[in-house]
Amino acid sequence: KQQQRTTTTTTAALLLAYFTFGAFHELAHLLTASWLLPNTSTSPFSSTLLLLNNDTNNNIATLILRIILGRCITIPIIDHVSETTLAIITHSGWIFSIALAILSHILYKKQQQQQQQRQWMV
Repeated sequence: KQQQRTTTTTTAALLLAYFTFGAFHELAHLLTASWLLPNTSTSPFSSTLLLLNNDTNNNIATLILRIILGRCITIPIIDHVSETTLAIITHSGWIFSIALAILSHILYKKQQQQQQQRQWMV
Protein backbone atom coordinates (compact mmCIF):
# COMPACT_ATOMS: atom_id res chain seq x y z
CA LYS A 1 0.00 0.00 0.00
CA GLN A 2 2.88 2.36 0.81
CA GLN A 3 4.44 1.57 -2.59
CA GLN A 4 1.20 2.50 -4.39
CA ARG A 5 0.94 5.79 -2.47
CA THR A 6 4.55 6.65 -3.32
CA THR A 7 3.96 5.87 -7.00
CA THR A 8 0.83 8.04 -7.08
CA THR A 9 2.66 10.93 -5.39
CA THR A 10 5.59 10.62 -7.79
CA THR A 11 3.28 10.55 -10.81
CA ALA A 12 1.41 13.62 -9.58
CA ALA A 13 4.69 15.47 -9.00
CA LEU A 14 5.94 14.58 -12.48
CA LEU A 15 2.70 15.74 -14.11
CA LEU A 16 2.80 18.99 -12.16
CA ALA A 17 6.41 19.55 -13.22
CA TYR A 18 5.56 18.74 -16.85
CA PHE A 19 2.74 21.28 -16.99
CA THR A 20 4.61 23.92 -14.96
CA PHE A 21 7.82 23.79 -16.97
CA GLY A 22 5.84 23.60 -20.21
CA ALA A 23 4.08 26.83 -19.21
CA PHE A 24 7.46 28.44 -18.39
CA HIS A 25 8.71 27.38 -21.83
CA GLU A 26 5.76 29.07 -23.56
CA LEU A 27 6.06 32.16 -21.38
CA ALA A 28 9.71 32.43 -22.46
CA HIS A 29 8.47 32.83 -26.06
CA LEU A 30 5.96 35.45 -24.94
CA LEU A 31 8.45 37.47 -22.89
CA THR A 32 11.06 37.35 -25.64
CA ALA A 33 8.49 38.58 -28.15
CA SER A 34 7.41 41.36 -25.81
CA TRP A 35 11.02 42.56 -25.59
CA LEU A 36 11.82 42.27 -29.30
CA LEU A 37 8.67 43.23 -31.16
CA PRO A 38 8.19 46.93 -31.82
CA ASN A 39 5.45 48.75 -29.95
CA THR A 40 4.86 52.03 -28.16
CA SER A 41 5.41 50.68 -24.66
CA THR A 42 8.79 50.69 -22.94
CA SER A 43 7.83 48.23 -20.19
CA PRO A 44 8.20 44.48 -20.95
CA PHE A 45 5.20 43.78 -18.69
CA SER A 46 3.03 46.25 -20.64
CA SER A 47 4.33 44.81 -23.91
CA THR A 48 3.38 41.31 -22.79
CA LEU A 49 -0.13 42.48 -21.93
CA LEU A 50 -0.42 44.15 -25.35
CA LEU A 51 0.59 40.90 -27.05
CA LEU A 52 -1.98 38.98 -25.03
CA ASN A 53 -4.70 41.54 -25.79
CA ASN A 54 -3.94 41.35 -29.51
CA ASP A 55 -4.52 37.60 -29.50
CA THR A 56 -7.49 36.74 -31.70
CA ASN A 57 -9.05 34.65 -28.96
CA ASN A 58 -9.05 37.11 -26.07
CA ASN A 59 -10.32 34.67 -23.43
CA ILE A 60 -7.81 34.27 -20.57
CA ALA A 61 -9.08 30.77 -19.71
CA THR A 62 -8.52 29.65 -23.30
CA LEU A 63 -5.06 31.21 -23.27
CA ILE A 64 -4.10 29.39 -20.05
CA LEU A 65 -5.43 26.07 -21.35
CA ARG A 66 -3.58 26.55 -24.62
CA ILE A 67 -0.32 27.27 -22.77
CA ILE A 68 -0.62 24.47 -20.20
CA LEU A 69 -2.32 21.68 -22.14
CA GLY A 70 -1.54 22.57 -25.74
CA ARG A 71 1.94 23.86 -25.02
CA CYS A 72 1.59 26.62 -27.56
CA ILE A 73 1.01 30.34 -27.59
CA THR A 74 -0.11 32.60 -30.42
CA ILE A 75 1.96 35.73 -30.82
CA PRO A 76 0.76 38.25 -33.40
CA ILE A 77 3.70 39.12 -35.64
CA ILE A 78 3.96 42.32 -37.64
CA ASP A 79 4.85 41.87 -41.34
CA HIS A 80 8.06 43.88 -41.26
CA VAL A 81 9.73 41.91 -38.43
CA SER A 82 13.14 40.53 -39.40
CA GLU A 83 13.87 36.85 -39.79
CA THR A 84 16.46 37.17 -37.02
CA THR A 85 13.84 38.46 -34.58
CA LEU A 86 11.48 35.62 -35.50
CA ALA A 87 14.28 33.08 -35.05
CA ILE A 88 15.15 34.47 -31.61
CA ILE A 89 11.50 34.28 -30.51
CA THR A 90 11.18 30.76 -31.90
CA HIS A 91 14.35 29.46 -30.25
CA SER A 92 13.91 31.28 -26.93
CA GLY A 93 11.68 28.52 -25.57
CA TRP A 94 14.12 25.64 -25.87
CA ILE A 95 17.06 27.81 -24.84
CA PHE A 96 15.19 28.79 -21.67
CA SER A 97 14.22 25.15 -21.05
CA ILE A 98 17.84 23.97 -21.38
CA ALA A 99 19.07 26.74 -19.08
CA LEU A 100 16.40 25.85 -16.51
CA ALA A 101 17.28 22.15 -16.73
CA ILE A 102 20.98 22.90 -16.18
CA LEU A 103 20.17 25.18 -13.24
CA SER A 104 17.88 22.51 -11.73
CA HIS A 105 20.62 19.89 -12.10
CA ILE A 106 23.21 22.15 -10.45
CA LEU A 107 20.87 22.87 -7.52
CA TYR A 108 20.07 19.16 -7.15
CA LYS A 109 23.76 18.21 -7.11
CA LYS A 110 24.49 20.95 -4.58
CA GLN A 111 21.71 19.66 -2.33
CA GLN A 112 23.05 16.09 -2.65
CA GLN A 113 26.53 17.22 -1.66
CA GLN A 114 25.18 19.04 1.40
CA GLN A 115 23.27 15.93 2.48
CA GLN A 116 26.39 13.79 2.09
CA GLN A 117 28.42 16.25 4.15
CA ARG A 118 25.82 16.11 6.93
CA GLN A 119 25.94 12.30 6.89
CA TRP A 120 29.73 12.36 7.30
CA MET A 121 29.47 14.77 10.22
CA VAL A 122 27.09 12.49 12.12
